Order: sequence, then C-alpha cells, then structure tokens
Amino acid sequence: MVKRLIIFSFCLSFIFLSIFIFSKINTTEGDQDILQTSNINIPEDSKPITYYNEIAKINEDDSISVLLLGLDGRAGDNRPRCDGIHMLSFIEKENKIIITSVPRGTYIYLPEVASQSAYISNACHYKGIDYAVLEIEKITGIHPDYIVKVGFSQAAGIFRLLNITSSETLQFLRNRRTLLGDFQRSHNQALFIKDMITKYFDMFMNYPKAVKYIAFTLLDTNIEYNQALDLLEKIHKSGLYKNPDNIVLTVKPVPNYILSDTHYDFNQVNASGDQEYLIYQNYINQLIANVIYNANYYYASNSMAISQQIIATPFSQKLWEQVDDEQQRNEYHFQLLRLFVLSSSNPKGHIGIVKDFIEQMEVYRDLQILEKSLQLLDQINN
Repeated sequence: MVKRLIIFSFCLSFIFLSIFIFSKINTTEGDQDILQTSNINIPEDSKPITYYNEIAKINEDDSISVLLLGLDGRAGDNRPRCDGIHMLSFIEKENKIIITSVPRGTYIYLPEVASQSAYISNACHYKGIDYAVLEIEKITGIHPDYIVKVGFSQAAGIFRLLNITSSETLQFLRNRRTLLGDFQRSHNQALFIKDMITKYFDMFMNYPKAVKYIAFTLLDTNIEYNQALDLLEKIHKSGLYKNPDNIVLTVKPVPNYILSDTHYDFNQVNASGDQEYLIYQNYINQLIANVIYNANYYYASNSMAISQQIIATPFSQKLWEQVDDEQQRNEYHFQLLRLFVLSSSNPKGHIGIVKDFIEQMEVYRDLQILEKSLQLLDQINN
C-alpha cells in the first residue's frame, strides 16, 4: 500500500508537467532515424553533459518507475508508434529522479518485420504496447510500475492549460533535421521534462483541483487519481523540483559520443500566424467536422455500430484538443462525446465521462455547451 501511494504521488506530480511533450503533428515512417553512432557532427558551442549510465543504478525495491510513452499516430490511427520513450524512476530515500531515455530508433527483435524497420518505435505499431514495454524493459533494465501514454491531442490540451506555445515546442522536441539524430533528440526531450519540472511544477500545484483533474483526464494511464491528490503536497513540500541536480538524465543504449545540453526557450512567440500552423488548423477542423457528419448520419439512420466505428478512434484520440478556437473546440468535444455515448451498446456505462465533461464546461464557463451536456445526461438517464 505504501508503495502504491508513493507511486500516485510521484506520477501525478511529475507526469502532469512532462509526458505531453513527446507527440508530433505528422506521422512519418522514420526509418532514417534508426540509430547511427558514428560520423556525428557536434556543434562547436554545445555544452557537454555528464553521463550517469554507470552510477545511476536503479534498485527496484527502493524506487518507483513510470514509463512515459509519446504516441505518434495520425488522426484516426489506432496503431500509433512510440515516438518518445522515457522511464522516470523516483528514488524517495535519495530525493532524486532518474530519467532513462530510449531513442526511438533503437534496434530490437521484431518477428515478421523487415530488419530495416525493426526498431523500438515500430514495436508499438506492429506488435502493440505490451510487446514494446517488454522490449523497453530489456533495454533499460527497469520494470515500470505504471505506464502513461499521450498523443498529440493530449499534448496540445496540457500545453494550453500551462499557457505554453505548442507549435515551436513540438518542433524542437521532434527535430529530425540535425545530424545529431536520435540520441540527441531523445536527450533533448528528457532535458525538456527536467526543465518543465523545475519551471512549472510549483505553478501547477497552485492550480485549482478541478484544473488538475482536467489535466489528468487528458492522460491514458493505469494510474488512479483520487488516492493521489492529497499526496501531491507531500512531493511539493519536499522541494525536489527546486534543485535541477536532483533530476539525473541517462540514455540507453549508451551513445559513443558526447551529447549537448540544449535547453528549450520557453519564451517562444505564439505561432498562430504561421502559415503551416494555419493550414493544419484548417485540416483538423475539417477532419473533425467530417467525422461528426458521417457518424451522425449513421446514428440518425439507426446504424449504431457503424456510427460507433466511425467515432471511437477520433474520440479516444481527443482530436478536439488540437483545435485552438475555444468555442469551436468545446462544440466539437460535445458532438463527439454525444455520438460516442449514444451510439454505444451501453450509453449508461459512459455516464462518468459525461459528468467529467460537465465539470470541464463549468470550469470553462461555457454555459451554452454546459446546458447541452446536462440535457445529454438527462437523455441517457431516461
């Protein structure tokens, strides 16, 4: 029980602020990202980091480990790749976190998959999350106590809660245009997590409980919420997040060249005027509108199974979170929720997510959508 409570405290304290940064807007096969450890150009102004691969041993009896998976999938894709892989191990007696990062292009054994595509990112796509987790455990030597998965939509939602610009941030974290490749990109992600913890954890802890719960609902995880909330203050009071030296970064497999500490500039200018950004906003709005139209057509025709098939994956991906316009985003969220619940074989089984949505609209003070959601709840109950 004690270990479980520590897990809850640790996960909520740090996952809220970190796991959303591994996703990306567009999916690519990424075969060019398979790890290469030679002929690497190191920037002259890079600051070498200190590696802890030899001394950062994880004793599972004294630590709690949470595997963070950033899922890379197109809208509607129910077999995403694992684009960001980071194991956070909390060593309570040392008041320390060790982040063990696994580059996405790490070679593994993938049965019935061509050797040029046999890397850890593709394990999630071809063999499923469970298979990938076992392979990650072999690479890191660490068994995860809990797993947290997040996609681009969830990332956008939590960025919004923290008032962080998403476009430049995601470009920085998924940058594949430098010759440093997977090792540096994976380290950049881990360093970003570390910086997020030291910069935003205190601010997050001062958010109202309702906002914290909204952040938690954005995650796909096997971690419970209610038992953890009261313990967040314990982690907060420990002050771990105030000292960057308490957060140690390591990469496995161990690179044979020196990486650099490249910190993200959190003072980036909002990208709302960027042409690529505007094109993507138009695309995601049109895609969601089409999903709603098609699912509603079959729902009205009493073809519930087809309607559910159309709506299930976009709903699970929380596509509405990618829409910047708040009013439109809330409307899409409601319409997707309505169709997902009403076309299911057991609408009353989804009352919980409807109530969660009602609570969100109360927080956002969207009275029009709130009224619709209350009517939906009445429809389900009657």
